[in-house]
Amino acid sequence: MDVTASTTMNSNKLIEKVLAWIYNRMIVDMTEVWYRAVLERQQPGSTILDVGVGTAGALLRCQDIILSKKLHIIGIDYNPFYITAAHQSIQDAGPTLAKYVQVYHCDLYNQTQLDKLLLDAVVDDNAVNTVYFSGSFSLLPNPSEALKIAASILMAEEEETEKKQSIDGIRDKGGDGNDDDGGQNDAAKNDSDDKRGSSSSGGRDGDGNDANIYITQTYQRHSPPFLSIIKPLIKYVTTVDFGQLVREEDVLDILKQDGVADVLEVAEHGVLDGSVDNYWQAAYLSVLKVIKKENN
Repeated sequence: MDVTASTTMNSNKLIEKVLAWIYNRMIVDMTEVWYRAVLERQQPGSTILDVGVGTAGALLRCQDIILSKKLHIIGIDYNPFYITAAHQSIQDAGPTLAKYVQVYHCDLYNQTQLDKLLLDAVVDDNAVNTVYFSGSFSLLPNPSEALKIAASILMAEEEETEKKQSIDGIRDKGGDGNDDDGGQNDAAKNDSDDKRGSSSSGGRDGDGNDANIYITQTYQRHSPPFLSIIKPLIKYVTTVDFGQLVREEDVLDILKQDGVADVLEVAEHGVLDGSVDNYWQAAYLSVLKVIKKENN
């Protein structure tokens, strides 16, 4: 390797480290609170698609929850620098955590790429139970399309899970045909159902209902003059893309759009405790539920 190539490689590594450092200092402290709020709601063994995982700094601060619940995280981000930093952080965290957290450079809107990634990344045939947008919703070029993609992933996984459970149900009813077993078969079946419910039912809201998509995001309540112009330009100074200025009503309008409201319903939407909440802006948690298709 010549001197020029070596210098270029070292420069690229330095740039990656600087970008990751800036991101972590400006984003991670706030979003750790968001991650904890969402991960604590997940059922043990759930598989979560984290859209916009960034450097995974906030996610890895929650490794206590990830490991105790054995949550499988598939993180994607369009920024290759962030994913490089995330890979290094996961490696530094040790092999135990690496079993549960995988990150990929991926474009959510590239269906072929996404399908292949999910096929390769899903562990032990566990369905993706939850899709999570942690502060990434304001960065999406087409938020409504992103929600429809997320819903389609969850609906496909749900249909596959129901097929497996149906097959298991048929097997549970099999045997030697002798119903005089003192209720042992029924007890075994109920125990099996309970185990399947706890490991494959995915994220749930506080009432125990299916809650497939989570969004945590800060929304503007009041805007100083010119902030809508300045905010998108901050990335040219800090390299961190804060997205467009988003108001709460803007997002609620997206959730009501045709194509989105047909497949998703709002199960919960409110200010997130312990996070930003002031005159200018507040952090919100939105929980969206996939609308199940009626069987004809």
